[in-house]
Amino acid sequence: MEIFDFISDPMFKSILERDFQELDNCVKYGLSKSALVLSGSIIEAVLLEYFTHNLPDGMTQEELLRKELYQLIEQAVKKQLISERSKQLSIVIKNYRNLIHPGREIRKNEEFDNESATVSLSLVKVIVKEVRENYKKLYGYKAEDIYQKITCDSATFSIFDKLLIKLNNHEKIRLIRLLVNHNNEQQDNIYPQYREYIYRLKSKINKNDLLSFCKELHKQVEQGKEKEIIILFEFFGDCLDILQPEEKDLILMYIYNLTEHIHHYNNKLENNCFRESLRHLRLYKDNQESKQNFLDLLQRIVGCYLYCNDNDQTYNYFHAYNLLSNSSNKVEVEEYTNYIKDNLSSEKSDAFFRDYDKYLEFIF
Repeated sequence: MEIFDFISDPMFKSILERDFQELDNCVKYGLSKSALVLSGSIIEAVLLEYFTHNLPDGMTQEELLRKELYQLIEQAVKKQLISERSKQLSIVIKNYRNLIHPGREIRKNEEFDNESATVSLSLVKVIVKEVRENYKKLYGYKAEDIYQKITCDSATFSIFDKLLIKLNNHEKIRLIRLLVNHNNEQQDNIYPQYREYIYRLKSKINKNDLLSFCKELHKQVEQGKEKEIIILFEFFGDCLDILQPEEKDLILMYIYNLTEHIHHYNNKLENNCFRESLRHLRLYKDNQESKQNFLDLLQRIVGCYLYCNDNDQTYNYFHAYNLLSNSSNKVEVEEYTNYIKDNLSSEKSDAFFRDYDKYLEFIF
């Protein structure tokens, strides 16, 4: 329905299209009270959709959902979403919105006729039209617009934060999904900046939205494919603490299992997404089992190193070890080193750490 093509949230959009069609039918068949009540409901839903994804300063989503229609109208004027004229028109609809309460109808001795319902429908169209025009001026970008810019212009990253200002929260989520899907399709042939776009977007969304991505990762671990799991873990593997402990443990168990088979391991390290995702494992050493899994992974990386004859392959091992151990304090790094030396022959461990030190000198 074109009148609501500016609405980003599919749930709100579905409700609005349904209610508007019902409003039109109510006017057509003379259901005056229903038309008047629906008119107020539609205006309220349009404003709620906007403010849900563009919260007023200092207001939580819970507080927003408790606001009366007249309060939403005041906020809309303040944000220049509607004009003062539309505010005055909305007052008529606002008063009829309260007719859903029978006691008010009796006290006010309200009467309804089809002319009032027709006027109410016209007011809805006028106000929605103005919201539609101003909505696009204030937050006019769609996720597809930014995605197209990213994929066609490598210099977009320099202005990315500026572009995000004109992208509401729902469209930010959609943009993350587009970029995640892009990485899923390309996987090993993508620019590092594509990852940076997602990391930057993650900092702009709320905890509930991050939770939804982590839930999706958990669902993929239970039902999905390895490729999709690796992609999601790379981008959201640092947020697992917002899941239930058993959900987090299942994901970590799966990721560690991917590193178990030594003869396949180097092929996985050649996968940029998998290699980059290893950095998240260093965040989860809060119990003996997870810490042991972490130490065993470090040992496997060092143990596999001596079997590499290709410089690119040795880089993968050094890079993976650095991702896992970087940002740890000196005491932890020493603990890692001692564990590896205690569990591998001195020939293997000494050779690895000698060459690893050269690698660190080279990259820094």
